Amino acid sequence: TPHRGAPKALNVLVNGVGKGPFQFRNATEVLRAWPGVYELLPRYPAIQDESVDQEAPVARYPHELPQLGQPAMDAYRMHQTIEDAWNDMPRSGPEMVPLVGWSHRTLSAAFLDRNGLRVEKASPAWIDLSGREQDFGDGTVPAFSALPIEMSGTALSTFRVKERHGELANVSGVIDWVRDAVGLAPLGPIRGSETKDRCIGLELDEFYEPDTPFKVRVDVSSVDVTDVHGVWVTISGGGRSPIEQRASLDGDRLIVEVDGLPVGMYDVTVDATGIPFSDDQRIHDSFAVVTGQEDEAGS
Repeated sequence: TPHRGAPKALNVLVNGVGKGPFQFRNATEVLRAWPGVYELLPRYPAIQDESVDQEAPVARYPHELPQLGQPAMDAYRMHQTIEDAWNDMPRSGPEMVPLVGWSHRTLSAAFLDRNGLRVEKASPAWIDLSGREQDFGDGTVPAFSALPIEMSGTALSTFRVKERHGELANVSGVIDWVRDAVGLAPLGPIRGSETKDRCIGLELDEFYEPDTPFKVRVDVSSVDVTDVHGVWVTISGGGRSPIEQRASLDGDRLIVEVDGLPVGMYDVTVDATGIPFSDDQRIHDSFAVVTGQEDEAGS
């Protein structure tokens, strides 16, 4: 993953790394020099180009943007080479078993106008998602982009898991699936995700500005959030005591308002209890509170 690319890479390459007024120019320059970052670009027309005619936008691939240049085209051709080689294999060849995070709002579509490129957590309406419109992603990779090319048309529900991108390797049963595949006894019962239809989703940025209030947002898919018994958010790290707060209703979502935090790394845990027709659930992730000072110093 991402088998079909991630608009997050597009955002980094075009708009750079940073948050608000704090831009990490050195990190941006390094990433723009790595071919591997271009290889993470979407392999689908993820950009709605409104720069010429807002009334008649054109869907574009990232490698069609002049500012991304030859590295983007080279990356696109590399994926074409891999796809061609895979299609030449007999169908008795390797089997792909993807794990798809789907309940977390994710950068999924880009819009280009005369002011520049903006990447949003919205489904690209100009692409046929085949009933997958409510499958958001894992916070980094859109759900529809996590499915291998050769599995086009396969139902995502078979492979849905609740974890966010960084936690996918820790999905229950992954180690046992691998042990079973190589002929070793599983450590426990082989099982997939228990959350095919009802799952909590965490919306969290990677960076926040210091001493600036922000909100942690939680979704509960396929369920009226008012029917959920309770959702608690715990934030720890930064050399301070953990913050634990019950989420409150905000429209059809749940939120926790966080006072400004000092610079540092933080872990987030979301616990949801009393979800109708589902077990209690827990989601982990992390974020950083940063300034631009490190970049200015050249570190």
